[in-house]
Amino acid sequence: AHVVRLPPDASGRPRPLSVKRVTGPDPEHPERWWVDSDNAAEGVTSFDVGSLPRDDIVAVVARLVRRPLG
Repeated sequence: AHVVRLPPDASGRPRPLSVKRVTGPDPEHPERWWVDSDNAAEGVTSFDVGSLPRDDIVAVVARLVRRPLG
């Protein structure tokens, strides 16, 4: 998983930093990266916003800490 900076939403508002899976280089633009989400119901992916430039891949997630529900 990686921390990524997504492009602004349709109204131009910035999106928060997000944790995404970087699935590989964009086949049409190998200098850009394709991202996917583990939450299909709400997650934003490259299908929604296109591939991301290298500068928008901010960090590698070393470990996810889950908090208990409730």
